[in-house]
Amino acid sequence: MPKREQVCLSVSKIYDWTKHNVTKDFHFNSNSLKFYLEDNTSSHDKPINPCTFFDPGEPVEVNCMFLDLACSETGSRTDRCGIQSVKIKKTGSFQVVLTGEKGQLFSREVKFAVAENVQVCVPEETKVVCEVDNQSCSGCFFSAGGDWSIDLTLFFCQSIYVQLDTALAICASLANPRKNFIAQELRCNPIGPPPQNPSIFPSSK
Repeated sequence: MPKREQVCLSVSKIYDWTKHNVTKDFHFNSNSLKFYLEDNTSSHDKPINPCTFFDPGEPVEVNCMFLDLACSETGSRTDRCGIQSVKIKKTGSFQVVLTGEKGQLFSREVKFAVAENVQVCVPEETKVVCEVDNQSCSGCFFSAGGDWSIDLTLFFCQSIYVQLDTALAICASLANPRKNFIAQELRCNPIGPPPQNPSIFPSSK
């Protein structure tokens, strides 16, 4: 029977955990957003009007390409009957991508920040951790008479943990180093003549 010993492990204890969805709406037009042929646009690139790039009546799909995203607790906590109200803030940036039959147009980087209050149990000395599990967007493109606009919504699904780093003492088997594997020498099978037709090449014994 292997020897056992007491070991200490550093783990994060979860006191509370909740899922929370949040959205943020945008409205863009030619005055607030410019589009270009390449996604890595420079200051010397000439903007393109989507109304002239896409044909009239051509279906245009609106998508987002997220460039950066961070989620964290901000501000002070408010206690309400043993449950704390904490403020969660998300910051990041994205590009709007228009896709049609004639190709794609890319916007410059759009920065955003959104905050919401979440009720969780937060004992003393614990910390609130926010992780974004999924992010997506949905939008509609409108054009008429050379003018265009976009209504767009960002969606975020996040996990919010209340945790505390702690140490656990457990009894575990003692690990010993194993012996090195001995690689066997690779040898090829001896090469012999292929099978012959006995009526043409009778075997000689």
